[in-house]
Amino acid sequence: MQKSVIQTFKTVFLVMLFLVPSFILKAHEYYFAFAEVEYNEKSLRIEATLIISAHDFEEYLKKHNTIQSSIEKSLLDTNQVSNIMQEINNHFIIQPESPNNNSQVDSMDFTRNSESFQLDGYNLRLDGNLELYLSKGMRNVSQKLNIIFNLLMNEFPEQQNKLSFTRRCEKSTFNFTLTNHIYSFDFY
Repeated sequence: MQKSVIQTFKTVFLVMLFLVPSFILKAHEYYFAFAEVEYNEKSLRIEATLIISAHDFEEYLKKHNTIQSSIEKSLLDTNQVSNIMQEINNHFIIQPESPNNNSQVDSMDFTRNSESFQLDGYNLRLDGNLELYLSKGMRNVSQKLNIIFNLLMNEFPEQQNKLSFTRRCEKSTFNFTLTNHIYSFDFY
């Protein structure tokens, strides 16, 4: 009898030893999102593939009351897709530099002056990542492009986003962090 109580105690102790830290600690320490962006000169559109962790993005959207169900179900609901795209367009912006703005780039100017991305499709991958296929028109291209990519950064301070921009077989790559989430680069 005493031996079975000790064995049960050991089993419970071992289970608690491994389960409690997993509830206390986050699933991972680093958070990433990637964007592959290309300017299509024939259609005068920006085409982008945004790759993010599905569970991080779902957690973020639920916490901000953007979606009510899983990301998979939400992407099938027109109203929730609209909410998701509003969140993406608030934190993933590419726009030509304004001729009136020769000074420092301000993130508030982005939201006022930018055309929004639309969702063209998505793929929920088996590895847990979500690919979002986005596009938007960009007919008035200036010498410089301004980019903001701070998606998920207000929720996950360690979030690091990477963007690769391709135009006429030339590729530029940018790394975005909480303290460095806006870039301006020569487009032509």
